[in-house]
Amino acid sequence: MLAQLELGLGEDARATDRLTALHRRVDAMGVRNAAVFPYAADLVEACIRINRPDRARAALTDLADRLDDAAPATARASLARRQATLAEVENQGHRA
Repeated sequence: MLAQLELGLGEDARATDRLTALHRRVDAMGVRNAAVFPYAADLVEACIRINRPDRARAALTDLADRLDDAAPATARASLARRQATLAEVENQGHRA
């Protein structure tokens, strides 16, 4: 996915824009299973990188809502990783 390449190259704002657009398209299609289009964790990461923890929190909440008990372990692990990353960022912001 092009957005993943942009994240890898440090083009965080471009990746965020691309992933946000993808999220809107997937949402408009009515897809609720996050494992079908596994982009949401990257959206959370991109929002964190552009210093938008509010958007990251919204994307993270949406990702958690879209995962069910049958979700692959990799999807649940990705969610847990992003939760920990965002918690760390939010805690640093409270200390500043």
